[in-house]
Amino acid sequence: MEGIRVWRWKQFDNLGLPTHEVKELVKALQHRKITLGKEEDGVIWAGTKSGRYSTKEGYNTLSEQGHTTAKDILLKICWDKRCLPKAGLYAWLALHNKLLTTDLFRKMGYEGPSKCSLCEKVEESINHLLLTCEYSYNCWSWLRKQLNWYSPIPDSVIAMFQAWPIMNKGYIYEGLWVAAPSMLVWELWKERNRRIFREDKLEWQQLTNKIEAAIIELINSHYMKNHKNLEMSQWDDKMRLKWIGLKIPLFVGDGLVSAIHKRRDCKWMPPEEG
Repeated sequence: MEGIRVWRWKQFDNLGLPTHEVKELVKALQHRKITLGKEEDGVIWAGTKSGRYSTKEGYNTLSEQGHTTAKDILLKICWDKRCLPKAGLYAWLALHNKLLTTDLFRKMGYEGPSKCSLCEKVEESINHLLLTCEYSYNCWSWLRKQLNWYSPIPDSVIAMFQAWPIMNKGYIYEGLWVAAPSMLVWELWKERNRRIFREDKLEWQQLTNKIEAAIIELINSHYMKNHKNLEMSQWDDKMRLKWIGLKIPLFVGDGLVSAIHKRRDCKWMPPEEG
């Protein structure tokens, strides 16, 4: 028997969490669907490509987390070679409260329209524009769902970036975790300017399609320039299903060396006479 059911979760009133976090948790769990198939359920350890836990891999995971600071995460998300440089720059400016939103203009003595151009309800600020606005919130929710990461969204951009996990190290598509946040911030900022200066707009679903295409193009171009011998993992397979358009690099399977040899050994031969 196969089918999909929505799990009935218990109440979370006794967890001691703030009301808005409880609502986020309930919302996230309500969208989690349980697939019933013929295969037996199993536990997968995300720290290894095989999905099997070992003491060595568990120790390595804990050691890496212990040496990673919030500052390291911010630097990696903004300035890693897999990020779009311009997107990383604007994300870095947002983290340091340097983007010229209307609340900063007012502090400098300039008067003008102050409402957020995305929702037209609340005064524009960096945290509202790029995170807590309903429009931006929907974009972040989409991104977390694409990465299979469910966690309450904080109320500031810097808290969001500091809590952002750099997971699946050593996997083929681990660059998704690194490149996605800054790209989302960059596209939200461009959408804000599009509405102000061009009097045009995209719905949030259209913007997420644009963000997805930009991230896929970025990840694919990265693997055309950087080569490592890696194997496709279960997590990589899931990402290829979610991010339609991700290419399988040449170095997967036969290996980069054999691919280079095949191209090197391919020679032009003149056509036979007649």
